[in-house]
Amino acid sequence: MKKLLAIAICIALCLALAVPAFAESKAKPVDESGEIIFSDDFSDDELDTDYWIVREGVQILDGKLTLGKGDNWIAGGYAANFIPEDDYIENYVLDFDFEGDKRDCYYGFGIRAPGNCASEFNNGGRFGVPQASELGCGIAFDLLIKPQAGKLGVALNDGGEWGEAAQFMLTFPTGYDGSSGHVRLVDLGDLVTLYINGKEIVTLVLGNEEVTAYNSAGEEVFKGDAEFPDEGTFGFYQRNDLLTIDNVVVREFKEGTAQDPGTSTEPVEPGEPVEPEPASDVITVARDQLMVDGADRAEFGGNDAVTDVDLLADIGKELKIWGWVGTGTEIKGFGYRINGGEAVTQPDFVYPAEEGVVNAAANKGASYSSRYAIMVPITEGSYKVEAFVTTEAGTEVIWTVNVSAGQSSAPETPTGDSTLTVVAVVAVLALCATVVLKKKSF
Repeated sequence: MKKLLAIAICIALCLALAVPAFAESKAKPVDESGEIIFSDDFSDDELDTDYWIVREGVQILDGKLTLGKGDNWIAGGYAANFIPEDDYIENYVLDFDFEGDKRDCYYGFGIRAPGNCASEFNNGGRFGVPQASELGCGIAFDLLIKPQAGKLGVALNDGGEWGEAAQFMLTFPTGYDGSSGHVRLVDLGDLVTLYINGKEIVTLVLGNEEVTAYNSAGEEVFKGDAEFPDEGTFGFYQRNDLLTIDNVVVREFKEGTAQDPGTSTEPVEPGEPVEPEPASDVITVARDQLMVDGADRAEFGGNDAVTDVDLLADIGKELKIWGWVGTGTEIKGFGYRINGGEAVTQPDFVYPAEEGVVNAAANKGASYSSRYAIMVPITEGSYKVEAFVTTEAGTEVIWTVNVSAGQSSAPETPTGDSTLTVVAVVAVLALCATVVLKKKSF
């Protein structure tokens, strides 16, 4: 009888503890009926200077707020919104559409900017190609960083020089490539949430001279000391990338009963955990050249993370994927996969980095750097080649090359020194199991 009682107590305790408590989003749901306090669709020929303060290179073109002039280099293309009645705004929801020309540097928007920031400082660009003396103010969100493919940047600026502000990067959400989108920013004082195309990207919890950032799953992605203003205006910036803004709407925040980030129509299923994006160990990537017999088959430097090449005339030769990376942990090697198949690695894919590369990587915050010279056989067919780097933190794709070389099936991947994958299935039977996940508090 005592044994039965003990077993019953054990089972009861297991059942009581077995209910999982998942981390959840820190963001506050938005009720779309909040009062609109400002809007601008830029349908007039000129900007309303009662609401906008602008720098050189800002104008209305084709019904959009346009920062930058054609091919000109406009380092300070910037426009900030002032609400004359209150000078500053708080507890608000900002919505806007944007489109950018991904040419060379970066573009984005900032909040909490003091009035003089619009006319004196460049707000943002912490992860582009800043000069050491560049200044920033407010909280800046880089929506595109050409030298950091696939990354968003967040910087909390106090008006100091580049490198002094708390800053971190995030991976692009699925379906976003940095060229265009709908942005929603919710600023509630101690809580700031960024959405892109209806997807929650990051929520900043702002404390006394510190900030903690969480992803949509409620997982911490950054924590650090930061000084930043409590209030200010918002604005847009670009550097050599020709940014356009449209359909700006600012409304008072009104809390909703269900998450509604503005553009998403997908229902939210409560209780379903979301896998957080893995942290990236790759800090910077240079995609310099795609070569066959020493001749370029793509751009000479500055290639996109996904590059299309026509190699029909090169069947039977080798494609050289050439560039360099900077990482946070030691680099173990490089390799490639074809159409997601078996990984191919070779020791001679690793090429020593020259002093210029080492210094450039270090300036981006990387502790380790290396050149890569990945050689891929060219055979007939259309297929995807994923070049990757392996560090102490894991393996990460650094360049995807879509090869067009005829219409036959993709080539078989040679084994080389590739690692064999072993799949083991283990069945475990137990009388009692307990899963306890600690729920983060807000």
